[in-house]
Amino acid sequence: MLDSGFPERENRAAVHKRWLAVVALVALLLVPASAARPAALGAPSASPAWVTTAKQRLSKLDTKAAASLSGYSRAQFGPAWFDVDLNGCSTRNDILAPDLRQVTFKPNDDCVVATGVLHDRYTGTTAGSFHCRYIARQIAIKTKYDLWVTQPERLAMSGVLGGC
Repeated sequence: MLDSGFPERENRAAVHKRWLAVVALVALLLVPASAARPAALGAPSASPAWVTTAKQRLSKLDTKAAASLSGYSRAQFGPAWFDVDLNGCSTRNDILAPDLRQVTFKPNDDCVVATGVLHDRYTGTTAGSFHCRYIARQIAIKTKYDLWVTQPERLAMSGVLGGC
């Protein structure tokens, strides 16, 4: 093996899958559970077919323990969020804060966005409806490529789909 500083192919794949799972969970945590669930109007209606399909697929995905991070180094992927405008807040927070409604920040830090509701100015939908379709697509991809989920990931996905 060449000494490229990267883990072997199998380890890179495991790290990549874990990274995708972490990104998905972080995205889910950005929106409070109440924002992901539409308000009930009258009697509850049946879930759309794509939600039912996503739930069925999720129930068939294997659940495994999180992949080992041995050999993982954040430095392999370059620097994390940077404060490009030198205002004391990372670019992530500079972008999120103005685009979210009902923004809350990390305690004792008026820079780090903890939660908020994203309103898509192009479609007029909120992140709740986006999360439903995003999770359904993520489950479809995991099914297609015979991937698995961790228990926390399964619970988060199930929670989002429960509110769709």
